[in-house]
Formats: sequence, structure tokens, C-alpha cells
Amino acid sequence: DVIFVQQKDAIEAVIAFIEAVLSLIAESHKANLRFADERKVRHGQLLRPHALQVGPGLVVSIFKLIAGVPTRYVQETLPAVIDCIRSAFPQEFPSWLEAGLKQLPPSVASPAEQLKLGEQLIRGDDCMVYDGVQDICYRCEQVTLRNRGSTEGGGSGGGHR
Repeated sequence: DVIFVQQKDAIEAVIAFIEAVLSLIAESHKANLRFADERKVRHGQLLRPHALQVGPGLVVSIFKLIAGVPTRYVQETLPAVIDCIRSAFPQEFPSWLEAGLKQLPPSVASPAEQLKLGEQLIRGDDCMVYDGVQDICYRCEQVTLRNRGSTEGGGSGGGHR
């Protein structure tokens, strides 16, 4: 739940840590490449089992965070985090993403739209991931504003007298 921190400097530190760990794990996939940094590869291999345990929950938390309409700054940083998760865990990411998308309000995306967004986040380049996350954030904002408007305007008249 550390991803729900609201202070900009705190979220920067959390995201920097997550990205550093995930980039080491992604680097460990390059173990058979000639120019891979052996130390980074080893660190990534050591971190992988631990990150594998928290990865599914992290993806679910990211989408809960998106559904809660985070600050613009957080919205801007999430695509890079999602891209790091995808790079570190290419096999596991699609099922984690499916669970994450289920955290969104149903009115944000139909099942067909969720499938399209999922494909964009799984197979797209970093620009497509960015656009997909921004699209989801925008949709969540619109749903939140609509819900807020419907509870303020047409209530049951049970206010204070």
C-alpha cells in the first residue's frame, strides 16, 4: 500500500525504488548476453523471487490507485512503472494486468475495451503504454466526476434543515 502515498517526494522515492529493483530483474533476463553487467544480473536474480511475490499485488494496487484518481504527477509516473513490471516479468504480466484491470469501475471500460487496453499495455511500446494509462486515468476521472455530480445534484433530499 506504499504506492498510495500522496506526498510528491515520498512517491518519487517509492517509484525510484520500484523501478531500480525491476530494472535489475529485467537486466537478469540478459544473463546470456555478452555485454550484460554480471553484478546487476546477479542482483536481479536474487531480487526476482521476492519481487515475484509482491508483483501481482503491486499491479492490483496500481489499478486501485488509478481508480481513485491520483494526482497528475502520479498519473504521469505510472506508465514507466507498468513498463518496468512488464519488462521484469514478461510471462507473468498479462495475468497480473488482467487482475489489475478488474479493479477499475465497470463503467470505465467494457470487457471489450479492457481487452483492447490490456493488449496495448502488454504489447505496445512505451508511448502506447503511456497513452493507455493516461486513457484509463482520464476515464476514471470522468466516472468520479459523474458520480460526484449525481450524488450532489439529485439526492434524496435528506440534507440538513
